Amino acid sequence: MNIKVIFKFFFVAVLLAGLQAQGASYSSSFSSFSGGGDGNFHLGWTALRYDHTTNYAGDSSTDSQVLNIGTKLGYSWGNGFYLGALYESDSSYYNATSTPTPDTRISYGPTIGYYAGGFFILGTYFTNTSYTMSNGDSYSGGSGYQAELGYNYSLAANFYMGLSLVYNSFTWNQYTTGATTKSQTNAQTDVYPALGIGFLY
Repeated sequence: MNIKVIFKFFFVAVLLAGLQAQGASYSSSFSSFSGGGDGNFHLGWTALRYDHTTNYAGDSSTDSQVLNIGTKLGYSWGNGFYLGALYESDSSYYNATSTPTPDTRISYGPTIGYYAGGFFILGTYFTNTSYTMSNGDSYSGGSGYQAELGYNYSLAANFYMGLSLVYNSFTWNQYTTGATTKSQTNAQTDVYPALGIGFLY
């Protein structure tokens, strides 16, 4: 991952910390984050754009620009337990100036987790995932999992922003090119920071 992403991540962390101090008066609206009060429905999004370099044997490499967007919907009980679902889209633009069509990964599945005082940990099992390349070839018949650890900052009543560290891994068992589909195992693993926004209601 490009080092610039890390610097941006910590810059935003400092900015949100300042906003959190100004928004402290809204903390009572986030009682479910601290393991108390009534439960809440969550609707949120995470996003990150970063530069990615893939290195191959023989000293060759490929650069890409990646845009990752996740949509979360779930419910957290007063004791901090969370149950929901995650839909995630990942677009990788290779040689973006000449190839505007990205490789796209679509994944979704159920999520369980725990919230405590703004901190959270979430685990998702992707029951379905597919990867479509810009040339039309695709990987399918896959599954995966994701772990996310982060912190949400209360900015206003029922509105928050957050920072998290994400680890995910995917495996596909089928490869399709043209009209031909064959058994072939392919895998992808990523670790990256993410920015999030969301609502409680």
